[in-house]
Amino acid sequence: MTVRLLANENFPRPALLALPAAGVDVESVGERMPSAADAAVLA
Repeated sequence: MTVRLLANENFPRPALLALPAAGVDVESVGERMPSAADAAVLA
């Protein structure tokens, strides 16, 4: 089973960098869609 996480812009950067090493698939809103409205992120 793969764990997938959508991390918002407030997610701690050290954790964001460490999670892939633990096998977690992390998508960072801050990197992909900085300052995007919640509705746009969830669309």
